[in-house]
Amino acid sequence: MKLLAILLCSTLLIQTFGCCAEMIVGSLVQEIETTTSITRKRLHFAADEQDYVNGGLTFNYPAGWFSASPTVRITIETKIGYSSTELITPCITFNDATQTTVRVNRGTTASISEASTGDVCVHLFAVGP
Repeated sequence: MKLLAILLCSTLLIQTFGCCAEMIVGSLVQEIETTTSITRKRLHFAADEQDYVNGGLTFNYPAGWFSASPTVRITIETKIGYSSTELITPCITFNDATQTTVRVNRGTTASISEASTGDVCVHLFAVGP
């Protein structure tokens, strides 16, 4: 529960800076308690945000930051206004220890296409070993 609270606070602090900030990285210690022991595990995190560019976005992590593919959370902030008839959806198209690639789709029940450059700001939060 403490880890979740720390991650939530970190995410809230990062999202207050506005789009296109520098990538923020840091480390957390996860404690796993059993009836007989407490195991500590270091987790790294990275957070970034970029204005969407048609063709997709690639978020590059610092060299050696993650030792395996991180768990990634993507959120989007629309810049084109709200529409009750259109859905905007982010999709992770590639994820490994060095980078994550994201594509954003826009669509209605009749058609789906890629979002245009500048339609949204994409927020990434990655956690891993």
